[in-house]
Amino acid sequence: MANKPNRVRALGNELSTTLSGSISNSDTSITVADGTGFGASGGYAIIDEGVSGKEEVVYVESVSSNTLTVATDGRGLA
Repeated sequence: MANKPNRVRALGNELSTTLSGSISNSDTSITVADGTGFGASGGYAIIDEGVSGKEEVVYVESVSSNTLTVATDGRGLA
């Protein structure tokens, strides 16, 4: 789906980072360049915000360092 340096933004706190590598449309583990500031309990995030045809809202259920774990059925929410 997306290749670096596509942006990932956490909703609610305007935090922004980039993907550390490419991800497919079924990946539920997403590594970002800098996970600092993402809440450990996760929340909603946008991948490729503003990029027509690529923007995706995901629900992140947990964060560990620079790895975001997306909930089952948490991909493609919008």
